[in-house]
Amino acid sequence: MAGTSLAPLLVKKVSAGLAVESWIISNPALGELERECEWFRPLLSSVAFELASRATLGASLRAYYGAAVSFADMISDTFIIIQYFGEGCDSYAFMLLGIVGAKKLSIYNKPNNPNN
Repeated sequence: MAGTSLAPLLVKKVSAGLAVESWIISNPALGELERECEWFRPLLSSVAFELASRATLGASLRAYYGAAVSFADMISDTFIIIQYFGEGCDSYAFMLLGIVGAKKLSIYNKPNNPNN
């Protein structure tokens, strides 16, 4: 249902504008309304900005913590791959590269990814 899906996007996205964009992309009826009414997106953006400004600090911290853990995981994977190549364990390095590549592809190819 389109009406209940904006709030979770506001928690997950970095900005209210990105949340509105994702919401419109994931709901074709909203895209049609946007094409017919030029005031629709500015109204949604204003509402989303107001809702996002009232979001709890915990939601923001949870998002930043998740990003920090993901970044640390990427750095540790890079160091381990370099170490494997340095020790001559090329098969392990290529295996880890494959796992990292598959992880990145699975993130990019999510059904509701606006980049698709």
